[in-house]
Amino acid sequence: MKRFSKFVSFLLILSLALPAFTISASPDSTEEKELRGVWVATVLNIDYPSKPADDSDTLKNEALKILDDAEDIGFNAVFLQVRPASDAIYKSKIFPWSKYLTGSQGLAPADNL
Repeated sequence: MKRFSKFVSFLLILSLALPAFTISASPDSTEEKELRGVWVATVLNIDYPSKPADDSDTLKNEALKILDDAEDIGFNAVFLQVRPASDAIYKSKIFPWSKYLTGSQGLAPADNL
């Protein structure tokens, strides 16, 4: 029993000491692994699209501007809300087109993105 207690004590001390021996990453490699994201809301046209439009080119250009701006600011991820109100801003067999995209629930953009 005494040997078991010593073994458990050794494992406890080892587990407490191990974090001191970890190797820290350099700032450059940490920056590459860091997630810096931005949420793009579509409900009520908060972020995208700024106003309903049925022209797919207008919608694409606005999306590209959001992506370019996010990259310029230093974000490396964009989280796009794709189902704002039990509908979708993408073509779906289940959910209708979002009214926030074109202005009318179920109405697809001109070129169906």
